[in-house]
Amino acid sequence: MCGNQNFDISTVSFPLSSGRKASLLFSHHGEHLFTHVLLLATNHRSLSRELAAALTTFFTAVDPDFEEAQAARAYAAASASSAGADACPQALKARNLFLVVSPTAHTTVHAFVETLMGVREARGTEGSNGRPGLVADFFNAYSPLQGTLEKKDAAGESEENGDASLFVAMNLLADQPHVVEPLEADEILLFRGGAHYLPAPSGRSRKKSSERESHELEQRFSVLRAPETAFVLPASGETSASLGKGDRKSGGEDESLLLGAELSLGSALQTQSGGRATLLSSGEFCSDKFSRLASEKNIETGKKKIANLRVCEELLLWTFNRRGVLRWSNLKHFKPGETVSPHMYRMKDDIVFSVDLHQLENGLWHPFYATDVQVEFVMLEPFLRFFLEPPASRQSPTFSRVFQAPDRYGVFKFVLHYNRIGFSPLHVESLAPVRNFKHNDFPRFLPCALPYYGCSLLTLIG
Repeated sequence: MCGNQNFDISTVSFPLSSGRKASLLFSHHGEHLFTHVLLLATNHRSLSRELAAALTTFFTAVDPDFEEAQAARAYAAASASSAGADACPQALKARNLFLVVSPTAHTTVHAFVETLMGVREARGTEGSNGRPGLVADFFNAYSPLQGTLEKKDAAGESEENGDASLFVAMNLLADQPHVVEPLEADEILLFRGGAHYLPAPSGRSRKKSSERESHELEQRFSVLRAPETAFVLPASGETSASLGKGDRKSGGEDESLLLGAELSLGSALQTQSGGRATLLSSGEFCSDKFSRLASEKNIETGKKKIANLRVCEELLLWTFNRRGVLRWSNLKHFKPGETVSPHMYRMKDDIVFSVDLHQLENGLWHPFYATDVQVEFVMLEPFLRFFLEPPASRQSPTFSRVFQAPDRYGVFKFVLHYNRIGFSPLHVESLAPVRNFKHNDFPRFLPCALPYYGCSLLTLIG
């Protein structure tokens, strides 16, 4: 499973045919039949409660292998000399979802997506019937002059003249190439569909503590943001220029228009166990239509490349844990000049801590490089927290640090917890007890004890 990059595909249409149970669709006799699910909801087909519950259980249920891995990690932490390896990270065994949901999808699909992803889909206020509205942007509307041949209808008019529902979106996730590579200078993304909101940070404090803690164990981030000039149309779907010519309400600004600075066109979710889910609020973003636009030849200069296909492939690989997966190996801690971990350390001993980290790229494990990897020296609570020194070269995977044990004795342990956007979470523990000074560990003579030495000599002489 760890080295296999191919996927065996099975297709299931919903609603399910009579006689098929949703509870048996993804697992049988307690064993999961699938690792990844790609949900394409682009038409008005309802999603039954049973199937929605089965999908939720498929993604959120704790796998027995994960519990065994947790137990093995706890056992390894109890061994001071443990230098094991995460040969096949749990993320490669996690179950993942890729959701492509069009605004025209059934309301049951949108309700399932909102519950699973923890987002709120943007809806128009006029006759929306609970269904998300289209996002439009007149300032970034896609024009034939930007990258493809102009298409005309039977009357000779441009089909996309004044159509703001098809626009250019450039706010791709930045500085996270392990999730998706940034756009080149000559690349654009085309988008037509809906949008959704991520939970506002200010709203977290109003949630119950248990719900708040569960969200803190997850990563939610936007993959593609709408342009600042975008807005959500009413559910009537009017996107022509006539919307701005006379259809606006008189007497001020239309409060039903939702601004694009708050809109996310695509978002991602990653759980602490490594499960990933990606939501695209467009049924056309990864469609063949946009792929054909990208492949059309133009003799005119200054044309932009449509990067939808590339971005979709990278998002699929990330969602299915073929990108951004980390593993650890060769964890060591010992005294300087030694190579074996002692049974326990002494207070104020110098300790060397090192660990190898690798990243999965194109099916191969390559050395991982970062400057923000931290390790804690913990006894009930962290006593020390420090950054590990990155490898001296990009070809080396070894992170290390020399530090001094605290002036406290007890059962300490090293805790390496690395949780960054787009990377599978790393959590490693290793036991390192610290004892106090023995009587023969102290210096024979202490300068601070000179008065006592003098009194003893005077007593003997006197």
